[in-house]
Amino acid sequence: MRGLAILLLSLAGNVACSETRPAHRPVETPEQSFVFDQLSIEERRDGRKIWSGTAAHATGDLSSTQVTDVKLHCTTHGAQPREYDFFAPRAQLELDDGNATFEEVRVVDAHGATLNASLARYTEQTETVSATGPLVFTATGLTARATSAFIRLESGEVVIEGPVEGRFEKRRTAPPSPTPDAAVTPSPPSHPPP
Repeated sequence: MRGLAILLLSLAGNVACSETRPAHRPVETPEQSFVFDQLSIEERRDGRKIWSGTAAHATGDLSSTQVTDVKLHCTTHGAQPREYDFFAPRAQLELDDGNATFEEVRVVDAHGATLNASLARYTEQTETVSATGPLVFTATGLTARATSAFIRLESGEVVIEGPVEGRFEKRRTAPPSPTPDAAVTPSPPSHPPP
């Protein structure tokens, strides 16, 4: 204990006020302002939720963030809101610009239509997703492979550009079965035979 007291006295004896002040050094902000694990993401504009979801890891700042194992849900805000889910092992979120770039992405709409692409870029200003492939688009009865696709999120329209290769299988529906009320009784001829 006595050694600790001597050390403290020794340090206190070396502290002195200087007549000259040290030069002012500007504070530098590091390039990567944060690093988070198990991040919840939510973006709101004008009181409306644009995106919500999770990421396993995030680095960056409030303008540009790199995320891994991202799962995001997007709801459009038109007359008929549409919902989409985005899944990607890596993404770049450009929060100031309202853009995002997803690698090895899978985009799924509320009806199960799915776009798998090597790269997809979301643009908030136009509410569109531009994807490059190789890519595969599947919807009820349709499977198409192509080199690029364009999704208008507001309308749900998907434009696939090629070369395009695919298959469409029309769903077979059983013919309607007659109901007892719909039984047809032949009517007698209106003119007697001659």
